[in-house]
Amino acid sequence: NSARPVQVRTESGAVLRGVTSIDSNEDTTCAATRTGGAWCWGVNDDRNLGDGTDTNRPYAVPLLAASGRPLGSVVGVTVSAEHTCVW
Repeated sequence: NSARPVQVRTESGAVLRGVTSIDSNEDTTCAATRTGGAWCWGVNDDRNLGDGTDTNRPYAVPLLAASGRPLGSVVGVTVSAEHTCVW
């Protein structure tokens, strides 16, 4: 938690760049990037971060397809209390 803006980082510590779409709810935030990826961070109680776990994440993790690979060609994201959608 932060009372001021901070850069979003991935697990490796890299800054998440090129964000074209972002949405959040009370506990979870997701973003789409220029490269077609989708990233989420925050509370993951309902597996809504899309990383195949129910582990809360203080850093951005890529949303994964059913194959386990990061999603591609994403242009937008939307987040609700129990799910995340991309288009």
